[in-house]
Amino acid sequence: MRYACLQILSLALFASCTAINQKDAFLDSLPRVVPPVSNVAFSDDFESGLGQWTQSGSWTTTTPAVDGLALKSPTSAVPATFSISTKNSIALSGNGCILQFDIRYALGGASGVSARIMIGSDTVASYKQSAGTSAITSSSVFVPQKIYLPATANGNLTIATTVTAAAAADLSIDNIKITCNNSVGPSVTLIADNLESSAANWSLGASWGYATTNGVANSKSIRVPATHCVGSLATYASNISLAGRHGCKLRYYYDLSTNDGPPTAFGVEWNGLLLDTKTGSITGTGYMEYYLSAFDGISTNTLQFRCRDGCINGGGSTTSCAVDDVTLTCAQ
Repeated sequence: MRYACLQILSLALFASCTAINQKDAFLDSLPRVVPPVSNVAFSDDFESGLGQWTQSGSWTTTTPAVDGLALKSPTSAVPATFSISTKNSIALSGNGCILQFDIRYALGGASGVSARIMIGSDTVASYKQSAGTSAITSSSVFVPQKIYLPATANGNLTIATTVTAAAAADLSIDNIKITCNNSVGPSVTLIADNLESSAANWSLGASWGYATTNGVANSKSIRVPATHCVGSLATYASNISLAGRHGCKLRYYYDLSTNDGPPTAFGVEWNGLLLDTKTGSITGTGYMEYYLSAFDGISTNTLQFRCRDGCINGGGSTTSCAVDDVTLTCAQ
């Protein structure tokens, strides 16, 4: 009897071990679940204050915000420049790095007011040029922004504003996040006109014409010669849609000569807003470029160059303006 009991117990233990081995073999056969590697290089929703930042000026966290609290720029009764930077350099590992955030802005329409965002020394977004004299606003709402960072971007994330006694640069920013290893499509060129064939892409106002000189390396250009009482526009003839586009940059070559010019001797306008001006006794050439971050996603846009002569304002000065090699590219 004792032998029979031992035999029964042995058979039970054998069956139990066999079941455990079968279970282990089944579990080993299942695919391994590998925890995902985070692609977040930096994030801050500002709910815990500004512990990740070093600032110049009194940046605060406040409402309104998209959620909870948002970063808010300083104000000043005198001309001033403010900045706030991450305490640590941001390691942008891999490709396809994207900066995303929500921004609410009201930038005063005065020369000297500006706002921009940088990674290290690279400006990756600008909301108003310092020389611009038009107000730029998000109409009191937070606008989502997506900026495809250049492969060369490296360093601290910085937000900077300049203000004057007469006008403020009011920014509120929420939900900043930088991610890498995203799937990013190729860049897109919306305008590429070196004017070597014709000026067919432009509607030229009074005194603007197609010139054989004054462009890059004295190549062809659109130009207003030094003629009194000129105040006209050269307008890109087609509508420019930025719908679905981000990180769009305008670049152009200019050749300008003024003699004690008027308040706006030469300027570039986007949707009728003066982005930049060159005034006074100026003779020079060069390239200018601007990010059009404030206008990302807008489907109807107009690009114009304005040349104004001194007698428009009762003076007697003369101005010549030339434009060449106009490009508009977007990160995607």
